[in-house]
Amino acid sequence: MFQSPIVPEVWSQAGLRRHQRRLVSELAKAFPNPVKTRDLVDALFGNDPDGGPDYGSHAVSAMIPHVRARIEKVGWTIPPSTIGPMASGYRLAPISGETE
Repeated sequence: MFQSPIVPEVWSQAGLRRHQRRLVSELAKAFPNPVKTRDLVDALFGNDPDGGPDYGSHAVSAMIPHVRARIEKVGWTIPPSTIGPMASGYRLAPISGETE
């Protein structure tokens, strides 16, 4: 079974909030592969009783720099990824030179 590269202890060290933890969790489940932005929107807001934000992809894009800044403190980053001609997304990656 795959062991997630970012465990809950790292989440607390990074000071991630609920939606931020969910975002990192989705990226960690797919590690080292990218996750489509629309799949992240579904994971973050699919169960929202209000239906989530009107523009979920914009919400994810706005969240990424904040999450990236927090997890870079613990040796990880979130680079953008192209997943095909019409799909983009993000992936979780260790910062070069860091040990896991």
